[in-house]
Amino acid sequence: MPKKFHVSRLSYSILIGVMFTLPSCIWKYVTPTHNTPCFTGKKQFEGNIGLNLNGANLNLAYSPLNYLSLQVSGYSSLSSPFASVFNNQLEAGVGGYLPAKRTILGLTVGYGRGLTNWDRIWYSGDAYTPLENLQFRTEKYFIQHYAAYRWISHESFSGISGKINFMDNHYRKATYVYYEKVNYARQQFSYELTYFIKLKMTKKLYANFAWGMHFLNSDEAKSFDVHPIGQIGLNIKL
Repeated sequence: MPKKFHVSRLSYSILIGVMFTLPSCIWKYVTPTHNTPCFTGKKQFEGNIGLNLNGANLNLAYSPLNYLSLQVSGYSSLSSPFASVFNNQLEAGVGGYLPAKRTILGLTVGYGRGLTNWDRIWYSGDAYTPLENLQFRTEKYFIQHYAAYRWISHESFSGISGKINFMDNHYRKATYVYYEKVNYARQQFSYELTYFIKLKMTKKLYANFAWGMHFLNSDEAKSFDVHPIGQIGLNIKL
């Protein structure tokens, strides 16, 4: 490994900039963005903060030992000026990474919880489409796997990340077009697949890009809702 790629005993980076979430339609459940730390050794810390018009995202990761990664991620939506809508999610995980000359492989498993309140009137013409109110609490387990490739003097990264979410959603109330359901539970799962780039701009400045698809099994049928997801931002290493 070239000497110039070594980091100090404790180094970190903060993502500041704009994160764009690109849903194909308005939908109620948003997960934290993928936490893909490109660690090369122990005593490294990486932090990401992303903002958009509707919410904020936080990713933290630390490597106390070689090949070991501890991670925390969170997402919180901002209140709508027209209705009471929020989606707050927090998850933590432990994983491993395997750095090589040109590649970094990572695997993380973890647990998450969240609260969602959907109180926005919309009607697609489907009798099973929530009309105006949906409130639920989420508990989940997840598995994430990613692979990154180092290029441009080993100081920029590009890769693919996949994430499987196994969720237990405990609904307090769901108001549909023709009926209302209260106090029930539903098990769901989803798969997220993203491509990411961490491009070094200057000594301390990186540009970050990620885009992909989220496949969420629908509430009412044995099928998947497909939503594009993406983000762009700046990474400053201090």
